[in-house]
Amino acid sequence: MPNKIHQNLLIAFQNADLETIDALLIELNNSEKEKQILLEFADSTDRDVQSFVYSKLYDYDGNDVIQAAVKGLQNEDEIVRISAIEIIGKQQVFEQLPALINSLTDSDELVRCYAAETIAFLGTDLKDQRHASKS
Repeated sequence: MPNKIHQNLLIAFQNADLETIDALLIELNNSEKEKQILLEFADSTDRDVQSFVYSKLYDYDGNDVIQAAVKGLQNEDEIVRISAIEIIGKQQVFEQLPALINSLTDSDELVRCYAAETIAFLGTDLKDQRHASKS
C-alpha cells in the first residue's frame, strides 16, 4: 500500500494537485517518509508546489529541513522565503542569523518584516539562554 501512495504522490506532485498531495500525505501516516517526500519536491519548478512544500516543512525538524530553509531564503517566491524564515525561527537556528540579517534587505516588505521579527525572537531566546547559563 505505501508504494501505491508514493506513486500517487509523485503523480500528484507532477500535476501540482495540492489537495490530492495533502490527502495522500495524511494517508501515508509516516512523518519521516512524509518529510523526505516534501524535501524531494522542495525544488519543484511549480511555485504553488514550492509554497505548499515549505509551509508543510514547518512541521518538521532536522538538519535536512534547515538546509532546505536556508536554500529557500534565496527562492524567487516570497511565500517560500517567508516559510523558510519561519522554519529557521521555529528551530532556533542561531547559526543562520547572518542569513536572516540578509533578508532584512529583501525586495518584499513582508519578507523583511518576518525576518526582523524572527531575528528579534532569536535574539531574545539567545539572551535568555546566556542569562540562564550564567545563573
